[in-house]
Amino acid sequence: MHFRLSNLDASYSNVVVYYTRYTSDNLANKTTEAFKILKNFPIYSSNCEIRINGYEDKLGVSINDINE
Repeated sequence: MHFRLSNLDASYSNVVVYYTRYTSDNLANKTTEAFKILKNFPIYSSNCEIRINGYEDKLGVSINDINE
């Protein structure tokens, strides 16, 4: 994935990326997992470019951590 963010608040130095993954088994029992990508993505001149290939180091987090 490739994201280009613009018009960001330049008082921040980085963008932190969190994501959720939803899966289910063959009986349709849904499971939700949340993660934080451990790499911070720097903001330059109110812009940030984020490239995610799926192999980034990540940390499992609570869903509540994302919504705070």
